[in-house]
Amino acid sequence: MDCNSYSYTPYMLDDEQRIEQYYNDDMKAELTKNGSVYCVWAFSFDGSMDVYEEFSDKEQAKQLYDFIIENYSDTPPSDELDEYIDSLRKRTA
Repeated sequence: MDCNSYSYTPYMLDDEQRIEQYYNDDMKAELTKNGSVYCVWAFSFDGSMDVYEEFSDKEQAKQLYDFIIENYSDTPPSDELDEYIDSLRKRTA
């Protein structure tokens, strides 16, 4: 019996392309493209940050990714992060 789950879905992640990745002792963040959607995923190991946002515009996704790396790579996020995400969302509305 084969217990390797990847053997059952070898093409599961083919559409996903990692554009950028950052990690350190405090957090990890990724910017990926999944089909026509750009995804920003970031979390801190202490649980103070957990972000997953999708954008149709690469520039907005990159702005959020850069903002997270610049401001939260070694400090817990504040309400400013939620406000920044909301401002990016309002630009496309």
